[in-house]
Amino acid sequence: MNIDPFKKLKSDGDFLEQCVADQVREVIPSYARIWAEYVGNDGNANALPMVGASEAAEKSRTRCWQRLYTILESLSLCWDIEEELHRLQEIKNFKIYAHNLNLWMAFYSNLGRIYDMLKGFEGELNKPELLKPFDEYWKERHIVLHGPKVPMKCLQHSRDSPARREAEALERQNGVVRPKGR
Repeated sequence: MNIDPFKKLKSDGDFLEQCVADQVREVIPSYARIWAEYVGNDGNANALPMVGASEAAEKSRTRCWQRLYTILESLSLCWDIEEELHRLQEIKNFKIYAHNLNLWMAFYSNLGRIYDMLKGFEGELNKPELLKPFDEYWKERHIVLHGPKVPMKCLQHSRDSPARREAEALERQNGVVRPKGR
């Protein structure tokens, strides 16, 4: 039987899965395939039964699909935070600064949650090298959340960063004109 996992996710997934099904198709298509072939949904947010599986296999499967779902949830929250950060252009006062900082903290907290879920997969699959390529990245993420806070530099009421300066230089090269102060 040939099942389109994205149609199934969009029609039979829970409200989160239905909401992000298009992004899943573009960014993490394996989620939909795993969901359709390995987990399923009985219509009441329960995984479909796995006929003939041992109790140990059922428990492992449950831990895996719960971790997979948690990764999707955290990733979708990161997508929402990213959209909001793109809309936030100027930091004019402490309230906006605090909101911006809270968004960044939430973003990195969700990345940590994703890491924790992947660590669980690493143990479940008995693949201790699975996350090795990401070790340095996770150390940096840890510093953002748990390290000392440095002041944020604002120029003309906007955040300053090397990436922003590079983007502005590219805009100038391409003839993009922005109003003064932006």
